[in-house]
Amino acid sequence: WRENNGGPNNIALCDLTTGITTWASASTQGQSEPAIFGDRIVWRENNGGPNNIALCDLTTGITTWASASTQWQDYPAIFGDRIVWMENNGVVSNIALYTDGTITFGATWNAIWPTCPTPDGTYTIQSYAYDQATHIANSSFPGATITVFVDTQKATVTVISALPTYVNPDGTVTIVFTYNDANPQTATVKIGTGGTTYGTDIYICTGTPGADEWATVTVQLDGLAPDGTMAVSVEVIDKAGNIGTDSKDLIVVDSTSPSCNIVLPWENEVMREFLWFGGAPGGPSCHIIHKIDPFTGNEFGTISYNPGLRPMPAYDDLAWDGRYLWASDCANDKLHKIDPITGATVTSLSVAGAYAGVAFDGEALWMARAGGPPTIYRIDPSSGATIRTLNLTVTNLPDGGLAWDGEAIWGAAPGATNYIYRIDPITGLILATITVTAWNPDAGLDYDGKYLWSGSNDGGNHIIHCLDTSGNEIGSWTISGISQLLGLAWAPQVTGTATDLYSGIDYVQYLFYDPINGTRTIGTVTFDTGAGAIGTYVVGFGSATIAGYEGPGSITMVVYDKAGNAATSSAVSCIIDRIAPAVEITTPTANSPAFITSTGSVCVTFSYTEQNPATATITVFGPYPGVSNIATQTVINLFGGAEKTAQGTVSIVSFPDGTYTVWIALQDRVYPDPTGTASQPGAVVIDTTLPQATITDANIDDTFATFTYTKRNGTITVSFSYTETNPATFTITIGTNTIWFSSNTTTFNNGTGTIALSYNIPDGTYTLWGTLTDKSGNSGTSTQIGWVIVDETAPVVELISPKFGAPFYTTKYGTVCVTFSYTEANPATATILIGTTTIDLIGSTTLALIQGGTVPNTQGTVTFTNAPDGSYTIWVVVRDKVDLFGTSSNGTSSVLVDSSSPKVGVILPLGTQTWVSTATPLQVQFTYSDENPASYTVRLGYGTDTSPFTPAIGSGTLTAKEGTITLNVTIPGAGVYEATYTLYVIVEDTLANLGTGTTGAGTLWMDLTKPQQYANPTGGFNIQIDAGTVDPANPATWDDFEEPNFNTNLSRNSAMRIWGVAADTSGIFSSAPAKVVV
Repeated sequence: WRENNGGPNNIALCDLTTGITTWASASTQGQSEPAIFGDRIVWRENNGGPNNIALCDLTTGITTWASASTQWQDYPAIFGDRIVWMENNGVVSNIALYTDGTITFGATWNAIWPTCPTPDGTYTIQSYAYDQATHIANSSFPGATITVFVDTQKATVTVISALPTYVNPDGTVTIVFTYNDANPQTATVKIGTGGTTYGTDIYICTGTPGADEWATVTVQLDGLAPDGTMAVSVEVIDKAGNIGTDSKDLIVVDSTSPSCNIVLPWENEVMREFLWFGGAPGGPSCHIIHKIDPFTGNEFGTISYNPGLRPMPAYDDLAWDGRYLWASDCANDKLHKIDPITGATVTSLSVAGAYAGVAFDGEALWMARAGGPPTIYRIDPSSGATIRTLNLTVTNLPDGGLAWDGEAIWGAAPGATNYIYRIDPITGLILATITVTAWNPDAGLDYDGKYLWSGSNDGGNHIIHCLDTSGNEIGSWTISGISQLLGLAWAPQVTGTATDLYSGIDYVQYLFYDPINGTRTIGTVTFDTGAGAIGTYVVGFGSATIAGYEGPGSITMVVYDKAGNAATSSAVSCIIDRIAPAVEITTPTANSPAFITSTGSVCVTFSYTEQNPATATITVFGPYPGVSNIATQTVINLFGGAEKTAQGTVSIVSFPDGTYTVWIALQDRVYPDPTGTASQPGAVVIDTTLPQATITDANIDDTFATFTYTKRNGTITVSFSYTETNPATFTITIGTNTIWFSSNTTTFNNGTGTIALSYNIPDGTYTLWGTLTDKSGNSGTSTQIGWVIVDETAPVVELISPKFGAPFYTTKYGTVCVTFSYTEANPATATILIGTTTIDLIGSTTLALIQGGTVPNTQGTVTFTNAPDGSYTIWVVVRDKVDLFGTSSNGTSSVLVDSSSPKVGVILPLGTQTWVSTATPLQVQFTYSDENPASYTVRLGYGTDTSPFTPAIGSGTLTAKEGTITLNVTIPGAGVYEATYTLYVIVEDTLANLGTGTTGAGTLWMDLTKPQQYANPTGGFNIQIDAGTVDPANPATWDDFEEPNFNTNLSRNSAMRIWGVAADTSGIFSSAPAKVVV
């Protein structure tokens, strides 16, 4: 290759097998145009004169000249042993051949003919062949002579257009261009910037040589093109290789979405369509601006506007900027900014010249001159300065009103022609003309996003017309009650801002969404901002675009740039509200009024139904001539939706007694739309008269003669009477002069009443009084008071006698005297109970207690009959006057009832015939048992007489409840005879119950005579002993014992003892009962 090493060019060689680079020649001449075949290299070398062809044999490293010609030699080529080159002899270029071998028949070679400076035209080229013997070939062989056209002129190329102008990086562009050339061949169409091509196409040129030809080529971008301006270039190459070009910056690549923002101009995002119009009522200074529903003609409200001390002329106009109204005042060269809520003039701008119509385009105001050449001005709303002036090409003045449709200006030109023009805001050219024949458009003009609204004052009739942009009338409303219609302004409008960096904004759409109908387009604005500029877009809309819907929705702005990129703003919530609120007063009502004194507050509760409530105004009106509105109050912070309730408080100061009327009006947030008013008024009663009350309960007096006793947490029922027109409550209070402990209140509607009072206060004596309060809050205290004793302390009782450890004994018929003490401030009764429990009683009695305090030794008796034997408890229960009670202790086993005789059994003497005498002591032994034994007595009786005689032959005291007593008694000599006697042991208990034991009648034989001898009795008897109960397991054997050995005959004095002894087989003896048969 040719390498420039800082001096002349040299030929470098690289052996790819070794990677070694060497110089093919050490020559210091300029070298270029190398060619290689095998180990041979040829090149053109400039040795200071004409160029020569050099040859290097790499196998030997020897460089030689291929020719010694002195002509200019260029473009060498080598094949095998042959070298060819172009040789220029100064006239024509020839092809030279060098070979060191035999020419091979049929070899071909190429030559380049430098045409410059050959003039354009047709030429003949001849070729000759020479051998080394200088023989020349015949030039007549085919192809030896050829015709050549020389063309040095570039084609004339003009790029006409490229569409679309704005395109995405992968879009297609259609390019139109023209070209003119004698020998056109192809056209290369490119789109690119900065030397980089992002789309290209080849066009085959056709048509007449030398004529202007038109061509259309579509180029597809490769998707890599950056955003920005792109050049469209066309290169036309003719058959001679000349290139003609043209390039223009015709397209903009834009892949960047625009940015946008939306603003809702109405307050609280509550939207309602309405139309403002100015109306002169006929007065000299004040004019009324009316607000109506443009689709029904119903009026929402009015505001007063005072532009100056003059009537407003008919050609004054109104405009709405989304928040404020603008009124043109051409007579005073003023432009007034008016608050639509209050009617106040926010600011007034001085504008040079008389201006009539006015419109707002989202940024600035447009005003039409009221006289002179038809001219429209764009006005800065902050200063009044003129931004742009449009000189119109029409003769009619558009002073009947102006409107802005988001892209152009509409102007009404009243008069003979009655035209409404659509005007280009940049050039002032008329874009469209509507001829109005049915009315004179002299009283204002505005646009709602779909329709135009035009006012007229024809023949004293004041009419607002709605028409489409083709001039077709949609509807109209006649306005009554005014002398002149003065301008129109449509509201609301949606305002948005948008910008695009590369292609600029093409158009803007506003979309409205509601949950019932979905999304719909409410306005479209087409406007060219240019790349990088920020555009403000205003679109009006109304019921025509959102008909039939009421409730929440949202508005979205969609912006499209000229390359088709889109951006969507955030959705802004809004509320559609055309329905006036519904409101009713809940309290106070005419049947249930509120009561206050001459100065007080009235709480008014009301219910309402409104999606978007704003305020509720409560007004109180007086009942007397000259007294109208005495108080008002506005309630805010209301919540929307289905029926809800709220309340507000109205303060009234210093008004006489009487009944006053309460009204309420509810305003929604679409102020100042119609309000909702309650169908029925409420009422307020002012009452300053103090009520009177008297306690009538017989148990309550103020003399201390009667007390009411109650527990601490008790209830008292009090009766009372009163005199009051508007009674509300009666309050009973218990307390002292300084402290109120408890009170209770009752409500009533008649002349008397009762009240139950509950409380929880300390023990003591308290005052009870009543307070009557009327419904206005006036209070009067009862003329009588009562006295109440509160007692929460139970009585304390102590049993003195009888009591545990010192009981009282009695029989089943007895009377017990009980002694007790008690401590109680307010005693009532004492009840003495005797029994095993407080329910199982044998007797009780109740005493009335009079003395309070600590009272000792109080007595009461309890009598009972037929009480069962046993131990009984005494309870003394003392109750006070509030039914608190105390019960005594120590009463267990304090009464003992005993009506049973003691049990007595005589052991000795034996129950058989026992001889006794007065000279020998008699041993007596007996057993006894009794709960309350006291004493015993031993007596004798004659024979079988059961009544012993006295005196006693033995006695003693008993302490144990049971036992065995053994004693020796001596029978007295006096009054005793030889006879049979019975021994009696009589035991008496402490209650005089007697128990008797005896040996058996006639078992004691009194022998006062010394013994005598008798013959043995004769006689005998048989004795049979029955075994009685036999032990089956151990059969017994019985032995009979007889003592003495009886004879057959027995005398009276014969004695006999019979016993039986049974022994079982084990040898155990036991006594057994014996049956004796005589």
